[in-house]
Amino acid sequence: MGAVMTKRAVILVPGFGKQEQLEARDRLVDAMTHYSDGYNTSTEEGAESGGLQSTVVRATARQGTQEALEIHVFEAYWGDLIPDWGQESPWARVKRGLALIRYWAWGGMVRAMARQELPRRTIVVMMIAAVLLLFWYFLALTVLAQALAGSDAGGSPEWVKSLVGFLGLTEEQIASWGALGSAPIVAFVVGFLGLGFIERIANVAAFTKAYLRDDIIGDGTIGLRAKARHRVLPVLDHVYDSDHGFDEVYVVAHSLGGAIAIDALAEYGDNLTRTTLFTWGSSIGVLVQQEPLIEQEIAKFYSADPRIRNWVDVVLPGDYMASTVPLPVLPDGTTVSRLFPETVVPALPKGLGLSGAARHDFYYRSEDAILMLLKPAEDLPQPVSVSDAG
Repeated sequence: MGAVMTKRAVILVPGFGKQEQLEARDRLVDAMTHYSDGYNTSTEEGAESGGLQSTVVRATARQGTQEALEIHVFEAYWGDLIPDWGQESPWARVKRGLALIRYWAWGGMVRAMARQELPRRTIVVMMIAAVLLLFWYFLALTVLAQALAGSDAGGSPEWVKSLVGFLGLTEEQIASWGALGSAPIVAFVVGFLGLGFIERIANVAAFTKAYLRDDIIGDGTIGLRAKARHRVLPVLDHVYDSDHGFDEVYVVAHSLGGAIAIDALAEYGDNLTRTTLFTWGSSIGVLVQQEPLIEQEIAKFYSADPRIRNWVDVVLPGDYMASTVPLPVLPDGTTVSRLFPETVVPALPKGLGLSGAARHDFYYRSEDAILMLLKPAEDLPQPVSVSDAG
């Protein structure tokens, strides 16, 4: 009799980033074949079906009696929904920067900081991010000052005049400020911190704001949050098609992809009983402070009938862009009892020096995180109360 084969689907919901379709999926497949200590693995291209292309990872444990695995890895791609802000004029960047500072500084984050509802590192990083955005805004003003100082007799550009009027200043005031030599100072600070890093923070903050508010970006009448959710739902529908015969479905959501996966799975119905959600470095703890709708979606995982099989939250130590998934507060003001496992905090290899941004991307190299994708659902961290888990 041949060996029993477990057939599993893994759906990756990538984090924020302008990357090509299937790029993140291929990275996850590489990780599953290289950070899979104790398994013999091989890969092959899966058959294209329904417009979706998977890669098949075959894995067999080198020791013990665990069944052989056939894992089909899919990607729920949404990177094309990210706008290209690189072509913005300085005037547009200043307007966006001011809107971001107002949104994040005067929203739920202030209350969360006052009540110490977020980890200390998250609060510190949010403060640093605000300072960096101010430097970004300061840089735009420096460009404005230089434009005024160097303008010829023909007058300043129209965007300069518009911005000056918006600020309530005169062209002479800003031109004289620019002549004081502040531009080299800002250039030094921005060069030291890295303009790309500052703009990345601004872009992530802007996209997250648009996502949480379901803003319309680009053409059409559908909001960003609804569009992103419907990039995940068709992939779920595909893998649950009875013709494919998957025994288990693992949804792996990295960073902001965690919020998108939660939106898609919150009301997915009967198929949740075969679904395990992994959130890697999600920022849910921050997002629930800003928009209550995220917390309402999390609460559905506790009240749904049937419930999702399991939810494993993974946060690497020192990942300042991540926060643990909080216990939701129900509409009547009560906080639910813990159902899903405590957040898993994998150990980083000793002597490994990683910047904060690198740590946020390290999940693809964390063997502790990758090996969980090769384990049977019953061998994963289990809910605190098995009887409550159903």
